[in-house]
Amino acid sequence: MRQRQRDVMATTACAVVLMLGACGQPGAEAGDAAVPARPDLTGSWELAGGVMPEGTLEEIETRPATVEFYGDGLIRGTAACNDYGGEVNPPSAATLLTLGGINQKDCTAQGSTHVMELERRFVDALAAVERADRDGFELILFGPGTELRLRALPPAPVDDVVDRTWSLESITGTTGTVRDPVAATEVRFDADRTVWAVEAGCHRMTGVWEERTGGIRVHGSALTPEAAECSEELREQGHPLTTWLGEVFRAEIDGDRLVLSFPDGRTLVLRTSA
Repeated sequence: MRQRQRDVMATTACAVVLMLGACGQPGAEAGDAAVPARPDLTGSWELAGGVMPEGTLEEIETRPATVEFYGDGLIRGTAACNDYGGEVNPPSAATLLTLGGINQKDCTAQGSTHVMELERRFVDALAAVERADRDGFELILFGPGTELRLRALPPAPVDDVVDRTWSLESITGTTGTVRDPVAATEVRFDADRTVWAVEAGCHRMTGVWEERTGGIRVHGSALTPEAAECSEELREQGHPLTTWLGEVFRAEIDGDRLVLSFPDGRTLVLRTSA
C-alpha cells in the first residue's frame, strides 16, 4: 500500500515537472521565445505613406523616399534628399534595421524645408521599425506608434538597355517644355557596368552605372575639359545627358526608344539603331 502511494506521488510529481518542461525531457531554455519568421524583403521599395507618433508621413512625388533590401542583408536608399545605408539586424534584435552613414546634402534650396523634414522623419521611422509584413507588391513596416507603407518598384530593364548606343532625341524640362538637343549626343551603358556619353563638339563623360532602387544611377563620372568649340547654346541647354545621369532615373523601353524619367518631371528620350 505504501509502495503504491509512493509510486502515485512520484508519478504526480513527474507530471508536474513535465508541465514545467523538465523531468529528464529535452526542452527550450528558460526565456526562449519563438521568433516570427520574416517575409522576404529583397527588392526596391518606395514610400507610399505612413503614420508615426508625431503625425502622418506623406510622400513627395518629386522627392521619393526609398529603401532597397539586398540578399546579403545590406540596405540602402534615398531619404527624399540624401542617400543612406545600413543592414538588417538578426531576428533576435529589438529593431529590424541598423542605419549607417547618410549624406549631409541640404535640399532646402531645391524645394522647401518639407523635403528635409520628410527625410528626418523617414529615417527616424526606419530606425524604430521592429517587424515587417509583405503582401505581394506592398511592404508594411511596424514600430511603436509607427507604420510605413511602401510599394514595390519594378526592376530596371537592364538587359534591353546595355550594349547599345543611344542617341538623344528630345529633352523635357520640369515645366513640361519639350525641346530637341542642339548637338548630337550619345550614351552607352555596357554590360561591364561602364558608361560613356558624348556631347558632340563639347565634352565626354565616363563613369560606372548601377541599378538603384528600381532605377539606374551613374557615379564616379569624369568629364573631359570643355572644348573650345562647345557652343553657348549647348551650355544653355545645361548638358542634360552628362549631368542628369548622376541622379537616379527610371528607364523604360518603348520599341527602339529609351525613356529616362526623373522624379521632378524631367525626361530624356533616346533612340537606338541597333
